Amino acid sequence: MIRKKIFQLSFCLSVIASIFLVQQQLAGVDQPGIGHPPLAFERNAGQAPTDVAFVVRAPYPIFLRPDRALLVVPNSMAKDGSVGPPSTVSIQLVGSNKAAYSQELEQLPGRSNYYVGADARNWKSGIPQYAAVSFKSVYPGIDLLYYGKDGQLEYDLVLSPGADPSAIKFRISGAERWEETAEAVLRQVLNAL
Repeated sequence: MIRKKIFQLSFCLSVIASIFLVQQQLAGVDQPGIGHPPLAFERNAGQAPTDVAFVVRAPYPIFLRPDRALLVVPNSMAKDGSVGPPSTVSIQLVGSNKAAYSQELEQLPGRSNYYVGADARNWKSGIPQYAAVSFKSVYPGIDLLYYGKDGQLEYDLVLSPGADPSAIKFRISGAERWEETAEAVLRQVLNAL
């Protein structure tokens, strides 16, 4: 009985600590000495809509398909502490191969479990986690690699010799302030050079 209560208390404290850290991350508060947890990529085993190939465990939900990434981004906190509804941002590879072969890379030690509802037939457990995933031939001779870096989703488009880079086209939708975001990303890239 005591072990059960200690486990429950420990579980509750870890959930509260996780929520606190995520809220502070969303508010832009840096935690000295606390690194970014790695992203975990999971093959969709029924924990997401059927058209999703991978679910990414990140500070916010990310769903990957061969032709697009869907990010469910929480809106920033207002001064009164309230948070608006999340925004869904879609980053689509226009004209890409929607049936591109996918592959998990670098299995992580963790597993994901989804115990939703009372019917055990709907539970999903023991879903392996990976550090990266790739989609082969999203365009002729071009592979797409997703991975995490400093707690953020990153991607590389890997071109084989002779591949045509002009085939790569993006369509971004759902970002309310795309111009500001694009400018901030460009500033980060230029500062890194």
